Amino acid sequence: MSDQTPPTEPTEPTIALESGFQPEPAEAEHGSKGRGLLLAGVVGVVVLVLGGAAFAAWSFLNGTGPRPDDVLPASTVALATVDLDPKAGQKIEAIKTLRKFPALRDSLGIESSDDLRRYLVEEGLGLCEGLTYETDVEPWIGERAAVAAVDLGGTYPAPALLLQVSDTGGAEKGVDDLIACARETDGLPPSDFGYVVGDDYLVISDSGVHAKAILEAGKKKNLADDATYQKWSDEVGDQGVLNFYVAPTAGKFLGEALDGLLGGLPGSVAEDFQSELGLQGGSEGEADADALGDVKDGLDEFAGVAGALRFADGGMELVVVGQNGGLEQSDPVGKAVAKLPSDTALVAGLSVPDDLVQQLLDRVEAQDIPGVQSFLDDAEIRTGLDLPDDLQTLLGSAIMLTVGGDAPSGLEDFDDPENVPVALVRHGDPDEALGIIGTVEEHLGLKLSDIPIVTETGDDVLVLSPSSAYAASLTESGKLGSSDLFQRAVPDAEKAQGLFFLALDTGWREAIVDLAGTDLDPQESDELAANLEPFGALGLSATIDGDVSRFQLRIATD
Repeated sequence: MSDQTPPTEPTEPTIALESGFQPEPAEAEHGSKGRGLLLAGVVGVVVLVLGGAAFAAWSFLNGTGPRPDDVLPASTVALATVDLDPKAGQKIEAIKTLRKFPALRDSLGIESSDDLRRYLVEEGLGLCEGLTYETDVEPWIGERAAVAAVDLGGTYPAPALLLQVSDTGGAEKGVDDLIACARETDGLPPSDFGYVVGDDYLVISDSGVHAKAILEAGKKKNLADDATYQKWSDEVGDQGVLNFYVAPTAGKFLGEALDGLLGGLPGSVAEDFQSELGLQGGSEGEADADALGDVKDGLDEFAGVAGALRFADGGMELVVVGQNGGLEQSDPVGKAVAKLPSDTALVAGLSVPDDLVQQLLDRVEAQDIPGVQSFLDDAEIRTGLDLPDDLQTLLGSAIMLTVGGDAPSGLEDFDDPENVPVALVRHGDPDEALGIIGTVEEHLGLKLSDIPIVTETGDDVLVLSPSSAYAASLTESGKLGSSDLFQRAVPDAEKAQGLFFLALDTGWREAIVDLAGTDLDPQESDELAANLEPFGALGLSATIDGDVSRFQLRIATD
């Protein structure tokens, strides 16, 4: 391991950016706001240049060597990495996908064969006279990078920027040159800042002491061997272009930060702040450090979260996994969505657990919000319903909002409700729902047909829509689930308890451009059309499997 070290202090690998700077003891805490910010001052410019270069590590198709989680310690509180895994050819997939959209293609100005490291680094080095990518960066820059917060036993986690290096000596000289350039060109104020170069990674922190402590702690027990990190990483699956992890200990630090926020506010400000949040203040106008109640309890129970951004199959995917927050697992709504007509342009569906309404009421009551019971009592009188039981029955086992593929040719089409292919689809015994709707109509003196809304029933389904033709089509079994676009946008839809799907490969794309064109000039309208052209569909699914919740968002392109 190689350190950047002042001659008189061989054990303190710190760059002093101010002549009077003295490295602090390893156990000292950085409590001030200025020193607690990640890569403040000079570090910000280094991030622009080095971080940008690291981000371009995805130009490598054969990533090798240790990952940041092999170097960071198990006490890491949060981590975000940049890494294109060669198994999926992510670099090529990413550029192919992004270049399909003219706005992104023109702003990026890059081809799939370009070296993105050169592209991004030279953007930053444009201010540094005498420095070039070929001579000052390329010889030592590695293939991976990360930004992290690490618990070193202080009040706040220590910030860290990691950059993989292939030549430790070259990295030291290159970083020194870039720092000198940043100070001369931007005139940044002095700031505590230090780095250490290990066998595989350059570690930058708010002091050299912290940088070295992070590297040494990682050698004793690294994050990759931590059981919780392994659990969430396995749930995420394949690595992507961007990957992130937040450890359970983040809840503790956030809770302490909230305590400090309330405790540090002047009395009147604290009262206003707590009033906005519906919280109770302390005595004599002082902030109540326990006022966040349930919020802090939730942070104490935080079990960690992880995610990845991936490019594949001509599209983009964001996956986030974490602990199930106590929601009951229900029958997937995806099975019902899959039976919609194949030309469905939009659907938002949700599975309904048997006690969903009671769960929501319990949470509201736990917040001790005044007036809830009186509101429910008044609603029962006005509607004739027995709450919450009738509301639970009315929701059924699943509920969906859908829009059909027959797009309007113009605004005048909306004058006739029959031309509006939108509907609310409820799964469950339709007769039960119709009985409850009839009770509400009688008490309110207003019928659905007066709106006008028509109802259609089918096998275990009730449809409400302004269009009788569209409503009738939804009582029959369709083939949306077998369409290629739906499968690419919503993988594993049959497992989803929550699902959203938006397709623009139908007449709706032209309809959107035409409708928006009334407020755009011809050039802007053409640009909108060109950027919508490659967009195939947006899919979002939420799944609960035991104690694990999974959120997945995909953009599929044509």
